[in-house]
Amino acid sequence: MADILLSNLSTVSDNNDLLETGGIVLVQASAQGRPLRVAEGQTIQIDMPAPRRQSGMRLSFGRGDRRKHLRWVALTPDSEPVEEKFYTEPEKMPAYGKGPADINKLIRYPKQAIAKQTQGLVFASFVVDEAGRVVNPKIVRGIGDGCDEELLRVLRQTSGSWKPGLQAGKAVKVKMVLPVRFAFHAGLASSLDSAATTEITSDSTQELTTEEMPPAEPSFKAEPTDRYLFSSAQLGWLNCDRVWHATGNPATDLMATADTDPGTSVYLVFKEAKTLVTGQPEEGGYAFRNVPANKRAVLIGIRYQNDVPFVALQETTTGRHATETLAFRETTLDELERMLAKLK
Repeated sequence: MADILLSNLSTVSDNNDLLETGGIVLVQASAQGRPLRVAEGQTIQIDMPAPRRQSGMRLSFGRGDRRKHLRWVALTPDSEPVEEKFYTEPEKMPAYGKGPADINKLIRYPKQAIAKQTQGLVFASFVVDEAGRVVNPKIVRGIGDGCDEELLRVLRQTSGSWKPGLQAGKAVKVKMVLPVRFAFHAGLASSLDSAATTEITSDSTQELTTEEMPPAEPSFKAEPTDRYLFSSAQLGWLNCDRVWHATGNPATDLMATADTDPGTSVYLVFKEAKTLVTGQPEEGGYAFRNVPANKRAVLIGIRYQNDVPFVALQETTTGRHATETLAFRETTLDELERMLAKLK
């Protein structure tokens, strides 16, 4: 939310619908200093992190400019989220370095596990994408005492350095389950490395392979992920969003009283959804028209005077008061970012 506010953006559509955003990104491309666009008939993939996936999300592009506030226009149905597809048994599995030994060198036995003599197998599932990146690593079965976290740390460290899996000669996404054995050796406690060892189980080809999947599971499938995936032929400001329906709430107006000037922007940020509206300067302050009533929200004013930032924060419930007074105070960019980062 902080980045959205500092970029002077809001979440209102071109027909004045309030939108709930799942993330906004600026996508640009250039060559030799000249802006590029997506070639006709081609699309790019937009990948938006989503700790909690919401139904009905779509992709919209920003129309206008930020000085006049962008309005979001929904793209074609092709921009609906696409399910992520991956293989579990491609013709060639992904590999890291020269084999399991190269991952083994990166793993360190956690101090807590050594102290408790914890040992056993840890199973981690993850996807290796077409660029050799480790995506969505998770522990399927762990042993605790820091061993699970250590395996996840190593997988994240190796991201981008894997050889991707191949199907018909093309790089593809591959879901894998990697088992790693943490084995404690009593009497060798002189260092973390000598007190214990890790062993990566693998097949005879010395390639990291998926753990055997249930017989009914296909080798090519799609499943929900922790992010939204879109295809788009549009560059520029892109918003993963859906229309916010404040069911049963009447509309109301709110005036934030403050001096109006070109260096000031005032926003109404709703707590129920990642939805924010820009106040329109009028005589006496900044007006918010036809917003849902009885919603908890925060009024945020950001002002720049001689490149010095000022901020005003005021919690409110829409419809309870016709006006709210904003009191600006001087701040710093670092403090402003920290304050805005606390908004959920």
